[in-house]
Amino acid sequence: MNLAEHLHRAAKARPSSPAIYEGATLVQTYADLNERAARLASGLRFIMGLGAGERVAILSKNGPRYLEALYAVWRAGLVATP
Repeated sequence: MNLAEHLHRAAKARPSSPAIYEGATLVQTYADLNERAARLASGLRFIMGLGAGERVAILSKNGPRYLEALYAVWRAGLVATP
């Protein structure tokens, strides 16, 4: 089990609970974050053609989009290189 599986379980158990805040603003619930990570993971595997265990570099500011990318990489079975 990896951290993406924990996100998936949290999204099923409490989908409307807040997952990411930016300051005092709610950006995503667990269901939102899980859905976005799943779509990005699918793109990495099937559109980009990346296979399990391949490395993915993430160049991003610290914020909600970084977390989406990180969880997507993990969900796709890839290795994140922040």
